[in-house]
Amino acid sequence: MIVYFADRQLNIIGQASTELPKGLIVTADCKTEEIETGVAVFECRIPFDKSTRALVEECTEVGNYILRSHDNENEFYTIIDVEIDTKNQDIYVYAEDAGLDLINE
Repeated sequence: MIVYFADRQLNIIGQASTELPKGLIVTADCKTEEIETGVAVFECRIPFDKSTRALVEECTEVGNYILRSHDNENEFYTIIDVEIDTKNQDIYVYAEDAGLDLINE
């Protein structure tokens, strides 16, 4: 799986993968759909080191978008919350389906 990060103007600012050997890595990814509200949620962790921390923080800013392609499905999420874990050197990302966000704009 590959995810792309975009700013509010939909400029691609980075990418991460679960399988590629180089670049940013996505771990502990989970997609859930809340039946009552119809909202899809995507959560993941993105490890960083000294050289990639600034890029990971830029990509995962609250309000940025995640474009995800998995099993022939293209999905679009807005980053709602992030938590930086400096001890484990990763960032937890919580994002929700961006469909309503786009309708509002």
